Amino acid sequence: RYYLLFSSCLNSTGDVHMTGQIVWMNPYGYLPGELYHFIPLFSYLTLAYIVLSVLWGVLCLIHREDLLFLQHYVTAVIVLGLLESATWYFDYRNFNMTGTRPIGPVIVGVVLSSIKRTLSRLLVLVVCMGYGVMKP
Repeated sequence: RYYLLFSSCLNSTGDVHMTGQIVWMNPYGYLPGELYHFIPLFSYLTLAYIVLSVLWGVLCLIHREDLLFLQHYVTAVIVLGLLESATWYFDYRNFNMTGTRPIGPVIVGVVLSSIKRTLSRLLVLVVCMGYGVMKP
């Protein structure tokens, strides 16, 4: 909540009622300063996931006869990471350009992040327990 102080030296001014909207815009856009550096972070992270996805896809294609079931989960974690970083990048970029932050991309980003973290931790747990490490 913000307060506006209005002062007038004229006796005939009377009661004054003001309404308005406050818009904060920085020289680089609407994004707050502590969030602005997430734009290049998530753009580089998305590019890194793209490179990793291509490399992993080529290696999986070359060795498709010898793939373990766990490697399909690694593929899922990589794809979820790519989708998550791209979602956050476009969310922050849109927020910086328009000044509004729709709830849809935030929900998608949080859900993708939760699924990716859960799947990757489950994958570490399964590998540590020795399940699926060897082909029967």
